[in-house]
Amino acid sequence: MSVIRLSCIGICPDGSWTKRGSYCYLAECTQRNAEQARESCASYDATLVSVHDLDEHLFITELGESAKCSSDLFHIGLRANSESLKWVWDDGTPSDYFKWDVSEPSGLTKSCALISTSLDGCWGNCLCDRSLGYICKRCDAIFDVLTLDQTLFTLTGNVIIET
Repeated sequence: MSVIRLSCIGICPDGSWTKRGSYCYLAECTQRNAEQARESCASYDATLVSVHDLDEHLFITELGESAKCSSDLFHIGLRANSESLKWVWDDGTPSDYFKWDVSEPSGLTKSCALISTSLDGCWGNCLCDRSLGYICKRCDAIFDVLTLDQTLFTLTGNVIIET
């Protein structure tokens, strides 16, 4: 059996999610360490947020500000890879945009990243066990196609048709 992820289509989940393009975002004030934040995002079929351009960065900063949390610091899905010594996104997307604050990142022992909504959204690195709010990102809907025993099933709208 194989599972193939299709492109993001549909609508965001009910609740506090905010749609932007083909993604949904959630700023969560509940303070968790990075692993707990990842698990919480995963429960929504999401990951900690990845950021790929200035527009998305500004959107994430505003989203964090509008959450009105007691802290302006949020975990994001960027972490140091101890083997390659590079910063990588949890969702596997390219590390093609960074907004580090002056003198950041400050060493790879602090292998998780955060965004500060009060410092123009600048990023810093931190210990992964630090409890912070966090921002999740997911496709606005996730559809999978299953291939079972040489029978191909296609997705048309919300209907699966055997072909």
